[in-house]
Amino acid sequence: MVKIKIKDLGMTKAVEVKNSIKNKKKMGIVQLALLKEQDDTTDINTPLEEVQQGMNLIQEIEDFLIDVLKLDKKQVEKMEDLEEEQLGMIVGEVIIRIQGASEKDIEDYYKERDEESPLAEEKD
Repeated sequence: MVKIKIKDLGMTKAVEVKNSIKNKKKMGIVQLALLKEQDDTTDINTPLEEVQQGMNLIQEIEDFLIDVLKLDKKQVEKMEDLEEEQLGMIVGEVIIRIQGASEKDIEDYYKERDEESPLAEEKD
């Protein structure tokens, strides 16, 4: 179990997220959608299919974060105001935290890229 608090969503306290089978399934759905979006070996999509695939990906990410982090209406509104890159960073870090990445692994990742984590670490 990991405690997660996302400052960009105005979360004032951390939520406990289990590394449960249910959450692993939800993570898998998001990861598959992300990989499908990045897969350029599939048949060339029409512009309509491209837009639909992008919208489906965003919806999968939003559904995952809403469910796993138990976001309220205000937090969902804040999430919808984020840029796509911010949303991607948040879902990526939530997934690696649930999968058990250590705090040091995460710090090193952001340090190498000279970036700041979108999550506010909850210290016990």
